[in-house]
Amino acid sequence: MDPQLSEDLAAQPELLAAAEAKQAEKIGAGTSGARPAAEKAGQRRPDKQPKKRASIFDLPAFQDLGGGKSGETTFKKAKRRIEAIIKLPRHQSGAKKGQLTGRVMYALNCAYEDNAAFQALCKRIVHNDPRWIPDFLKFCANCPTAAIALKLHNAVLTDASMAETASEVNKHLDVKPYDDPAIETPAFTLATSETQFETARDGVLPRSIMVMGPRTYEFKEFMKAHFPEIRYLDLVFNNGTVKKAAWVLPAAAETERTGTLADFLRGLGAVVTEVDLDEGDDEDDDAEPDNDGFIDGEAEEDDGEEGEEGDDDA
Repeated sequence: MDPQLSEDLAAQPELLAAAEAKQAEKIGAGTSGARPAAEKAGQRRPDKQPKKRASIFDLPAFQDLGGGKSGETTFKKAKRRIEAIIKLPRHQSGAKKGQLTGRVMYALNCAYEDNAAFQALCKRIVHNDPRWIPDFLKFCANCPTAAIALKLHNAVLTDASMAETASEVNKHLDVKPYDDPAIETPAFTLATSETQFETARDGVLPRSIMVMGPRTYEFKEFMKAHFPEIRYLDLVFNNGTVKKAAWVLPAAAETERTGTLADFLRGLGAVVTEVDLDEGDDEDDDAEPDNDGFIDGEAEEDDGEEGEEGDDDA
């Protein structure tokens, strides 16, 4: 080894000790109690024992923290209640905003797997497609009367395609909303005649029943399903000067199986007035003398002869 290098290495401990003393003097502290660097340099440090790692679960403050959105302690989302109710929609804009529209809806939030089945059921039972209304969070089908709404609810409870919904939905349907004064009961007038209904193509129709009422459109599919013979016809009156379009059912279509059109509509909850336009025609005929009234004439002559014996004019 180079003699100069050996000399420098030997002087290192003394130089380090002098530098440490000088630094302690500057900061106003005594000399360090630590072992001199020379001693440290020549000795091996003892092996350190590994420190036990702390667990987050050992900290009391951790136990006090609330559960996060994805934690085990998060509250479970409440299951949506399956419910069938009657809803009265209101106008959403315009001068009548906030007022009842006059329509009535059967509203149901069925089990998700029954959504398609419910739409098909409404088409078959109440003859209209249900609409999802976000404000109600339900599918809604038009039901103009309480009887029709109950008919649909009964189908929901009994149809095999609605099993999941039927197991949870309310069994009783409250139809009190139909009693609201703003809700009018549908009313019809059924006029029957075999002489007064005529079309330009077919002439005078056989005895038929004409349906009249401002809400006929809401019931036309019901009538068509129960009475396939019913037709929407352009009728002419007063020698063709008056034309009206109406649903007309041949009276012969009312059978023991179908019952009468009037009873059918009443069964759907409507008010029905029946008018026979030919009533009274037979009474007028009876008031007139018979064209072949020989018997009556002879009886009058016999009475005269018996009452006035010897009268040559008898």
